[in-house]
Amino acid sequence: MFCAISGKPPKTASFSPSSKCVFEKSLIEAYVAENGIDPISKEPLQIDQLVEIAKAPEQYAMSNSVNSPSLNSNYSIPNLLSALQDEWDAVMLENFQLRQQIEASKKELSTALYRCDAAMNVAARATMEADKLKQELNILTTNLAPAKAQDTQLPSAEQGLVSELPRDLVAELGARSRNFAAESRKIKFSAPSCSEMTRASDVEPVNIPKGEARIAAAFIDGNIANGKLISFYNADGDCYVCSAASSWKGYQNVTFEGNALISYAAPLNAAEMIVGTQDGRHGIYDLNTEKISTAFHSNDESPVVFALGLQEVYGGSYIAINARGRILYVVPEERHVFDAEVDSFPTEFAHIHKDGLLIAQANSAQLIVRDLTNLHEKPIHYLHDVEKEGEITSARFASNGYWLIVSAQKALKVFDLRKTPNTLAADPILFENETLKAWDIEPSMKILFTVTEDANGTNLIRRYRFTKASKSWTLESSINCEDLLEVKEVHGLSYLWDQASGFLKVQNGNELITVRV
Repeated sequence: MFCAISGKPPKTASFSPSSKCVFEKSLIEAYVAENGIDPISKEPLQIDQLVEIAKAPEQYAMSNSVNSPSLNSNYSIPNLLSALQDEWDAVMLENFQLRQQIEASKKELSTALYRCDAAMNVAARATMEADKLKQELNILTTNLAPAKAQDTQLPSAEQGLVSELPRDLVAELGARSRNFAAESRKIKFSAPSCSEMTRASDVEPVNIPKGEARIAAAFIDGNIANGKLISFYNADGDCYVCSAASSWKGYQNVTFEGNALISYAAPLNAAEMIVGTQDGRHGIYDLNTEKISTAFHSNDESPVVFALGLQEVYGGSYIAINARGRILYVVPEERHVFDAEVDSFPTEFAHIHKDGLLIAQANSAQLIVRDLTNLHEKPIHYLHDVEKEGEITSARFASNGYWLIVSAQKALKVFDLRKTPNTLAADPILFENETLKAWDIEPSMKILFTVTEDANGTNLIRRYRFTKASKSWTLESSINCEDLLEVKEVHGLSYLWDQASGFLKVQNGNELITVRV
């Protein structure tokens, strides 16, 4: 027999008629005297209802052998053992009560969490219904407007914008994206066998004669399988297009009518560029004719901060995003501009996922991600601590399709898009006594390059390797920019590759230098 409270054989066994369990007499009497109930069945119980169980002579002799008068009078160890046993019984009684309290607390907490989840689900459904009602009200208002009722022809880019993305277009984009994503998964890249970084003396540097120069990188026609190009340009429209080991001659005055200042210029392919201006205009620039072949006015004077064409998903169309967070889907052939009509969000830089549907928008303190096929839903907000990590400087989707890489002045973080928002895919890289100025990652997602500056103004180019097992970045090499390039300061960085090796395009002011890695 074992006591239901202490779990040990009882000295004096007592039986409870309520729970049909056996207890140590002293323990059950103490419990009933304090609580008035059976500790197992929880039913009312009186001490006089307990039934003492008689022992067989053998059991009695065994349980009382250590407590015989002769031993008690001659030895102190049995007395000590008896005292310890009494203490143990008291501890077990208290432990039993604590376990019961814990079980009750667990049940109460589980109930409270269930009610909280139910309330959140109700609130989420109510919010979605409210958003849908707002959208339907906007559509109804548009349909009832007399001026628009008479206009049966879609306005061109010069006449205005087409409100919202048509449902059939959204469905078509979703289908194309799924097909492209399935095909792009078959494309695999191997990590480059990086050696010591050296300046590529066989590649001539590129120089922008005046103004503040910038770098913009893009995959050819939006597809990493076609390779990668970068543009090196200034606000006046002076622009160069560079591949891994070569560069095209400068195309002067890549401007619109009125000599508008350029806010964004990125390669679309080897023959075309997507260009945006500070007054909100955007279009396709033909590198062969050196003219803007198609220009659009978005009726918004906010600067264009990002634009991308993705042949496999958008066809001949492209997406442009301006500083107010406005998302425009442009169809040059039909001269239509569709406004996605999203809520305003101050946007300093943006990026589009390789599948063409997810859109990241960020400023120095905030970062959101939208889904082009579900723009009526609220965007996902990614958390950022400005005081600890510094201002956000860039946010880009990785070419593997699984990561969102966010850089700040004091940290570089990699989020996993497959998991709950704000879940990190790797340990962040922290720059406590330095400032992160630029970074890029090669296509296999194994090698990361960064440019940092310390308090003394020393600029370093570092190379990290990703370890999948530990989900962390390991520093492999670091080199002073002054020793490598004979320049003290680096402003930008982009990784390009060809069949032979990988290269870094490093920006020093208005000069673009090539480094072989």
